Amino acid sequence: MNANIPNLHPTKFLSPSETRWLVTGKVIDSVIRQWHELTAYFRCIRYTKNYSSRSLLEMLNDRSNYLYLVFASPLINEFEQINASFQHTNADQCRLFKDLDVFYISLRSRICRDKYVRMYEKIEDTHLKPITDILFGAKFYQELSESKLSNEQVLNIKHRCLNFLKTAVDEVSMRLPEKFKFFDTLQAFHPDVLLSQSRGVQFHELNVAEFCTSDENLDDLEKQYINIRLCDWTNAGIDQIDLNNDQMNFWCNVYNFKNAAGVCCFRTLAKLVLNKLCLPISNAFVERVFSQAALAKTKVRNKMGHKLLKSILMIRSHLMLNNSCCKDFVVSEEILKKFNSSMYDHDETNEGDTDNTEPDDMELMAEILQE
Repeated sequence: MNANIPNLHPTKFLSPSETRWLVTGKVIDSVIRQWHELTAYFRCIRYTKNYSSRSLLEMLNDRSNYLYLVFASPLINEFEQINASFQHTNADQCRLFKDLDVFYISLRSRICRDKYVRMYEKIEDTHLKPITDILFGAKFYQELSESKLSNEQVLNIKHRCLNFLKTAVDEVSMRLPEKFKFFDTLQAFHPDVLLSQSRGVQFHELNVAEFCTSDENLDDLEKQYINIRLCDWTNAGIDQIDLNNDQMNFWCNVYNFKNAAGVCCFRTLAKLVLNKLCLPISNAFVERVFSQAALAKTKVRNKMGHKLLKSILMIRSHLMLNNSCCKDFVVSEEILKKFNSSMYDHDETNEGDTDNTEPDDMELMAEILQE
């Protein structure tokens, strides 16, 4: 069909993936771009006995399906961007949940009246705008104006899109944290805010009651919080750290910082912040460990023991956390000395004893994640 169009290449079919939610937006965009080509193709084979082909042709001939995909495409792409940001290993928790909150408010602003937009409760019918005022997207209205659908069909597709938006709002609200004040307090300890003379927050303005535990001395925390902003960090090497993207490294340096007397004068504050920064915001890294386990212990290597599997996973996890590759690893003399006969297990145990001594897969994963 498009043979006369220069520099136009057919779009490739996207490979099936176990994590289909990562490619849903790309698949929808590809279908929208090739809607006419797909319709022409299935019209050519409509007389075949293939039931799936005839069903696909009926869906392609229905203009309401095209409008629904045009409406859903930008929303699904935005969902994928939010999901991808939560998969980052060293992402800023505060910014992630603020982005999620902005996305939630954006979805509510499409369908709710102004006074109900910034509310964190289930949407009622009284909260909704009239169907004519709901924001379905500029591209949707453009395609709708060019279509020849009846008023009843237009109303049906709008209600279908409205139900999609209501479900999306409910799903996002379930993933919002219950205590936003905790992340507001954590944001105050971000190096970019903490060391700023204009953006810094006073200690008494922090929500310390929910942020700290009963074992921590508030007087010491307040003293260290005040003094940390007055120190010259250039001599500590922290000026070489990207404060916007590497706050974990910043607080590790603060934890080990010593004054003239050799005392770690900010250890209480640094330990508090590091404990909060270690809070998991997603299970992405855990899923990666399970994926590495499936890649390491294949059907060909199904007799691999837990000890070897644990060693392989710990090596791969270390390389993944440090963004390095095995080719960059430098072998030390101490490691070379350990490559001898003692590294092999010579215990003569029967198969029955092996089942009792080796841990199961879940215990192995727990041990790897703890280390």
